Amino acid sequence: MNENFPDQLYNGILLCISLQLVLLAFVKFYSRKRRAVLLGVLCFLIGVVFFNTLFWHYVKQHFILSLFIGAGKEIFFGPLIYLYVSLAYKKQNSKLTLIKHLILPASIHLIYLIIKFGFKEFYAIHYVNLVTYISLLQWIMLLFYFGLGIYSFKNQLKNYLHPDIKKRYQLFLYGLLTYFFIKSTYGTASMFIPSEFWGNRFLFNWRYFFSPLAIIMDTYLIFFTLTESLRFKSYFVRSKLVLDPVRIGNNSHITALLNQYFYEDKIFKDPTLSVDTVAKKLQISKNVLRYYLKQEFGLNFKEFINQLRVDEFKNLLEQDSYRSYSFIGISSMVGFQSNATFFRVFKQIEGMTPSEYQKKRTPNQ
Repeated sequence: MNENFPDQLYNGILLCISLQLVLLAFVKFYSRKRRAVLLGVLCFLIGVVFFNTLFWHYVKQHFILSLFIGAGKEIFFGPLIYLYVSLAYKKQNSKLTLIKHLILPASIHLIYLIIKFGFKEFYAIHYVNLVTYISLLQWIMLLFYFGLGIYSFKNQLKNYLHPDIKKRYQLFLYGLLTYFFIKSTYGTASMFIPSEFWGNRFLFNWRYFFSPLAIIMDTYLIFFTLTESLRFKSYFVRSKLVLDPVRIGNNSHITALLNQYFYEDKIFKDPTLSVDTVAKKLQISKNVLRYYLKQEFGLNFKEFINQLRVDEFKNLLEQDSYRSYSFIGISSMVGFQSNATFFRVFKQIEGMTPSEYQKKRTPNQ
């Protein structure tokens, strides 16, 4: 066992957690679904990192053990975390995306192992330089995928994921990447900035910062992985993964139905009209409807309905057949249930009262 990590309590807790991560990984592998397998690979690699930490002296001597549970697996963490989230977006070519993001870390790790076991003399001489440069690459990749994650959430995933799922995946991506970035920064800094501080403070930092943080983050990953399974997910996340089969990017279907129901059938005249009713009529989710109205008109659902009712009120007010009707009478016909609401909404939209509006439209009366 690695004598640099003497805390038996922390070692026992982290070993149990690591075993659970590995077991979860095999459960994910069994599903054979691409994103599930990706999450399984991430759990497996994070789990075996601690095995390598404890049994480093033994693992480093064997090629097969080094290949599967040896050092350097951290270089895969950034791509795997990002890929699991980004592949929720079904429109991209997942095979091509996997190859594009995993070929670099896989090549770097394979080259490292070839040098380590195939050119042992060269490896012994240049060990420090090799490990330093690989650590720097890990640090750069974590930073890169953090930025790429921000970009994806602001663009391709912005209108695709359900808001609840989006928050869940943001916590997953930003939380894990930040954790590994902190660890990588500490390790890389100790290589590039020679100081007795790193050696003198190593055990203290491991015992009071990195071990508790590892327990928290690994436990979070176990919980996240369990709740990503459909059997358990409904208990924790009651939202669909994506917003709706009708995508915001192609909104001609929504526009056509909205024109029919609102501008031709004028369903806004129904005083009991709700966002649920309209969403069902348009055959889309409430979130898609709300987003569409915000993007197209800059209004929420209530504001949109009130705007249509005020416009219809003004239209009827100018027709001769409605000259004898009172404001209250016409407002109830266009869907306002409350007199107070009508007068408040009208003034808010038009900047004047209905009486002032009528006088302005008919100055000679």
